[in-house]
Amino acid sequence: MKKLLIFFLALALFAGLVASTACAEMYYSGNMGIVSVSDSDISDGSDSGELSFDDGFAMTGALGYTLGYAGRVELEMGYRANDVDKITLDGYGTGSVVGDMTTISLMGNAYYDFATVGQFTPFIGAGIGLANIEAKFDLTGNEDDTVFAFQLAAGGSLAVSENLNIDFQYRYFGTEDPNFDGLEAEYNTHNLILGLRFNF
Repeated sequence: MKKLLIFFLALALFAGLVASTACAEMYYSGNMGIVSVSDSDISDGSDSGELSFDDGFAMTGALGYTLGYAGRVELEMGYRANDVDKITLDGYGTGSVVGDMTTISLMGNAYYDFATVGQFTPFIGAGIGLANIEAKFDLTGNEDDTVFAFQLAAGGSLAVSENLNIDFQYRYFGTEDPNFDGLEAEYNTHNLILGLRFNF
C-alpha cells in the first residue's frame, strides 16, 4: 500500500502542474460498470489450483486534459470488487469458498479519438500504473499486495452537449501476479463500463 500512496502523490503533483497550464482543456470523468475476473491459477509452491469468481462491480474516476483534437491523457483512480465463486485444488477437487477480491488502482492513461461521426467519436486507449489487490477469505483472513498494472480500452463517446459526453467502453485490466503471503495468484479482468465526461 505504501508504494501505491507514493505513486499517487507523484501523479497528483503532475496533475496540479498540468492544471495550472491547461485549465481550459481539463475534464473529469466518472465510470461505473461490470467487471469479470478470469479464472486465476494459484500456487503456494507445493500445491496448485484455480480460483473462479462471480461478476462484480467496477468504478473509476479520472482527471485529464486534451491534446489538440485527437488525444487525451488522464490520471485515474479505480475500484473493482468480485466475490469468489469456487476453488479447485489439483488432486483434491472443487469446493465452495467464502471470500472476495478487491482492487484499488492508480493509472496514467492515454487515449486517441478518431474522426467524429455525427455526435459519436470512437476511441482507443491504454494505461499503466499500480494496483493494490486485497484477498479476503473467512478461513485465512486478509492479505494484500501492490503490483504493476496495465489496461487497454476501446469504445465510443456520444456528445450530449458542448461540455458533456457519455462514454461506452470495454477495458482489459490486468496486473503482474500478486503474492498473498506465499500464495501466488493471477489477476486479469474484462470490464464493460458506462460513464460521463465533463469538460471544464
